[in-house]
This record gives sequence, C-alpha cells and structure tokens, in this order.
Amino acid sequence: MLVLAVRGLACAPLAGADDEAAVQALFERSADAVEQMHHRPPRSDDARSLFEALAPGCAPEDKHIFGFFDGADLIGVLDVVRGYPEPRTWFVGLLLLDAAWRGRGLGERIMAALDAAVLAAGGDRLELLVQDTNPGGLRFWTGLGFAPVVPPRGGEGQQVLGRDLA
Repeated sequence: MLVLAVRGLACAPLAGADDEAAVQALFERSADAVEQMHHRPPRSDDARSLFEALAPGCAPEDKHIFGFFDGADLIGVLDVVRGYPEPRTWFVGLLLLDAAWRGRGLGERIMAALDAAVLAAGGDRLELLVQDTNPGGLRFWTGLGFAPVVPPRGGEGQQVLGRDLA
C-alpha cells in the first residue's frame, strides 16, 4: 500500500463507489482541465472510468488513487500506477486540482510526497502523458523536472514525459 503524506493537507486513498460522487463533482468543477486533457467537457462517467481504467499489464492492486481534502471537501485527486511501463516506473495517470486551489503550490507538494512514497516503495522513475493542447500542464510538469522520454512516446498531439527520482 502506497502512503502519501502531503505537508499541510489531508490525504486519503479513494475506493471506487464510496468516493465516486465526490470525484465526479471535482471533474465537473474542473471542466477547464478536463477539456484540456480529453478535448471534451466532463462526462457523467468520468469518475467511474478513473476507478476502473487499468494500464496494460497492470493489476488492480497496482493502481493507487488518492484524494486531497479541505475539511470534508475533495479538492484534488491523484491517480498513479506502479510498474508501468517498466517494473520500477510509476505512471501518473491524473493529477487534478479544483480550480480554486491551483497556483498555491499544492501540486508541487503532492508531487514531492509522491516522489518520497515511490522511492520508499522501490520505484525510481515517474512518467506521465501530457496533451499538446495543455500548455499550462506542460509548464507545470517541465518545471518539476519532467522531460520528453527518448525515444518519443505518445500519440498524435500528446507526449510522454518522465524523470528519474533521486
């Protein structure tokens, strides 16, 4: 079990049906980010898809979804998969923050906690996919030291970024 400790923020693993409504509400409040990631507005099944989707070759126990809370309110979600695409690589499937909480350093603190947790779990690399239509996301990730993987991966209009952990 991956454990995240984010300075100044309540964090807990999310578990499908019990948390689906809160995650769906976050998707809907964050429609701007969803549109940049998926080229469409939020759909009513986005939360369910988040909980059900698995990377190729990964088992349900490889997937970790964390919620970040301000009191009882869900203000962010992180989806990360162990062992994809390589055994010691963890793939960040989603980091989504409520628009009201962006620009406060929260994403950086979450990623610092993820770095520590992945290292403690035996991982040594993080990778993620960024859409070319998401310049803010690209700036965020490259500002944290992520760079395009070589050889390039990703489909049309997207790129995979990665960084090794110290």
